Amino acid sequence: MIPRKLPFFFLLWAASVSGQEIRRAIPVNEDLSSSSMKHRAPLKDHPLPLQNQALRPSRQDQSAISDINASNGFTTTSEWLAHDPAIQAAWKDFSEKRYEPMKQWARHELPSRIPMPRVVRYFFGGPDLLSVMAFFSEAPIYILCGTEPVGTMKSIEELTPEELQLGSAQIREVTKTFLLYGYFITKEMKNQMSNGPLQGVLPILLTFLILHEDQILSIEMMSLGGAPGVKIRFISRSGGQEQQLFYAQVNLCNDGSTSFLKWVRSFGSGAAYLKAASYLLHENEFSHAREFLLNESTTILQDDSGIPLCYFEKNRWAFYYFGCYQGPIELFKKYYQSELANASNSCGLRGPMPFGTGYQFNTTESGGANLLLAVKKEFVPKATEAK
Repeated sequence: MIPRKLPFFFLLWAASVSGQEIRRAIPVNEDLSSSSMKHRAPLKDHPLPLQNQALRPSRQDQSAISDINASNGFTTTSEWLAHDPAIQAAWKDFSEKRYEPMKQWARHELPSRIPMPRVVRYFFGGPDLLSVMAFFSEAPIYILCGTEPVGTMKSIEELTPEELQLGSAQIREVTKTFLLYGYFITKEMKNQMSNGPLQGVLPILLTFLILHEDQILSIEMMSLGGAPGVKIRFISRSGGQEQQLFYAQVNLCNDGSTSFLKWVRSFGSGAAYLKAASYLLHENEFSHAREFLLNESTTILQDDSGIPLCYFEKNRWAFYYFGCYQGPIELFKKYYQSELANASNSCGLRGPMPFGTGYQFNTTESGGANLLLAVKKEFVPKATEAK
């Protein structure tokens, strides 16, 4: 395990260059019968890189981490020393006000209604790993995608003190905004991803994993159904089995998503999570992605920016409503769903939601934050009443 007393942002880079395997590869089928996966149901015919043993930093690697930390003069500058407290304070606030309430809600509301899925797909999520981990903390596989570039990783020795200063400031601003409000600001993301020394979503994903105190086992740049992507293997801070995170840069419009959706389909059925999705799945241009999620998902957890209620076949799905749907924010007001309003307001199964989500981050009843849990009826536990 990488020592936790090192400065936060250095941990990010140390985790990526010491004791990690960083490769570029075209994926091939992987045998998941290794000891790290022996307690899980096998995943069928999905293309993954050939890698059967988890990689952990050796004692020699840990010594190298300490040596690099001690020798890098940047860690003594005021800019560097200011980075760790700023991020840690934002993380503490996010964890107390949003992350832990989301996890507690998930522990209370989901287990009686759905089994833990082996794969969770989060379309249009970008690098928002924390939200999907809060709701599905033990899922073996997360698949995230967005139009944001994957980015690249550099060794800490490749960066000048000035580059480290700039890069850490950009990552600090991007992640701090998310930790404060639960979403990313496009302008900040674009600036960090295109202009800084630490570009793309990869540094952000690793930041979240390190904040979460997870152990990163490996990072692999790869093609995901023809889309640029990355695979990160890690073990949760609470221990247990290895988990895998995939991120792909892909446009999910009908013309650009065929190969990627075929790759995602190879993982089999699972759960889908949708949040702050710009209401793209309301549009015909994204009908293939919408149909894919409806066909391949046993469970869909979403706010109202996801799949419109009218596209769900009512005889196939059970619905559970949470929060208070009042309609979209002004920017997306044309996507108001009268069917969703009527269904959620008249449903006796509507439950509380003690946190904001998506574009509605106000936690009060009048805030408009809402979630729909849709479960295919053959997967609804018999003891659970559903409508």
